[in-house]
Amino acid sequence: MADRAIEEIVYEIMRDMTLFRAVVVTDYLENPQSLTSEQLQILEGTSTFPASMIKKSPRGTVIGQEDNNPRRLYYPFFSSHISLPVKPSEKVWAFETKEGISYWLSRKVSDFGYEDACFTRTSNSNVAQIPTSSPSPSTAFLGSQSTDLTGRQTQSMGLPDDLTQNNLPAGLTYNQIESQAVASKDVVLEPVPVVPSLCNELTLQGSNNAVVTLGTGFDGSRDANHGFVDISTGRGRGGTDLNSVFVTTDSRTNREIASRENLNPREGSVDVSTDASRILVTTQVDPDGLFSLSLPSGTVASSQSPSIVQKSDKIRIIARQDVAITVEGSSGASVVVNSNGDIYLTPSASGKVYLSGPGSDQAYLRYDEFRKVIDGIEGILGSLQTAITALASALDTVSGGVANGSIAEPLSSISGDLANIENAMISIKSEKILGS
Repeated sequence: MADRAIEEIVYEIMRDMTLFRAVVVTDYLENPQSLTSEQLQILEGTSTFPASMIKKSPRGTVIGQEDNNPRRLYYPFFSSHISLPVKPSEKVWAFETKEGISYWLSRKVSDFGYEDACFTRTSNSNVAQIPTSSPSPSTAFLGSQSTDLTGRQTQSMGLPDDLTQNNLPAGLTYNQIESQAVASKDVVLEPVPVVPSLCNELTLQGSNNAVVTLGTGFDGSRDANHGFVDISTGRGRGGTDLNSVFVTTDSRTNREIASRENLNPREGSVDVSTDASRILVTTQVDPDGLFSLSLPSGTVASSQSPSIVQKSDKIRIIARQDVAITVEGSSGASVVVNSNGDIYLTPSASGKVYLSGPGSDQAYLRYDEFRKVIDGIEGILGSLQTAITALASALDTVSGGVANGSIAEPLSSISGDLANIENAMISIKSEKILGS
């Protein structure tokens, strides 16, 4: 009995000596140096540390509270190269160094029914099984299970149970935290689908439906040399899309994820037809087939190839100096836009520019050559007019003036027509589109 009592005491002591603590975030400091005097005063009033400590904190510091302990500053564990999302009322894993500096690592994950990429309040539903009795210290520390622990998880020295506590002192609610936090103004609540990630993929998901995935076989292939980088936003945004999340409205009229009991099995998966925006970089894929593109027959060869695809409602390409589009090995064929406003559409020496696909065999006129032809016609008509005028004069002499009157009117008409042709030639000459 005495040995058992000692073991229980030791276990209770060791349980309180856990390395990581679950801390409720009461505020997030995106840029402590930009806080106003009023904001600093509010933060000072709810904490035990002075404003000077807040001002010198690195970006991404959180103010957190564990149980009835005073609020503390928790520096981000990762360097400024990585910034993880966390919001007021969410929990983070935190620890304290021997120097007395506290750090937070990441948001605390909850079970599937509560886990939400947009916003997760972890309270008393964090794991699937909740212990009903204290384990033996020996089995807890060694990680083994005895007969009285069947079907339950053992206590770890590194992480606390934290299964029934909400980590809030008496009288403080999550709603109060969210209404007082400076960072609450940056929180956007919306239903965000759970994005599946295969065992060989690296997935980075933000809080508001933006995802970066590094994986293999974007088209479902599991062959080698099919690596890809996929940047996408707005998965399942339509509500009726195949990868949509089921949505409901909470008590504060915020749209959020509905009960997980009726999960859409395709929630958050890739849908190239409905996802809002996408940039896909692949080692090998058939982009035309994957995105169901209907290109003019004979223009491109659809095949598995290294590909980059961009898709969205509107796409803009903006350069400060110039934009050039060319195909390697095309012997100089290119489209170039310069900063002075010039646009160069240049085929190769043997290439052609088709404005209506490869079946368009109607040639466009070159103005300079066309002008030479018209000038030649005008010259012929002018010579003809001169000859007719001379002939009319000769006939007028013979007929005593009768022939001249009958010929003068048609000659006058020819002169007017020539003038109209000249004006038309000036008007059809393009000042914007030039070629050879």
